[in-house]
Amino acid sequence: MCWLPLPAAAKFAGALGSLAGIAYRPLGVAAAIGTVLHFAGAVAVAASRSDATTAIIDAIDSK
Repeated sequence: MCWLPLPAAAKFAGALGSLAGIAYRPLGVAAAIGTVLHFAGAVAVAASRSDATTAIIDAIDSK
């Protein structure tokens, strides 16, 4: 099974929640928090699984 539909569904739910938040503010706030957490998790996973991150950090530290 492909894992790609799961993050796509989370992004779509965040977008719908943000639009619904126009009518009902607490739903929009919850959707925004969920979307931020989703992207923070994506950044954390990408950073933990990538050698490019260490290369960038090494390049910054060498200056």
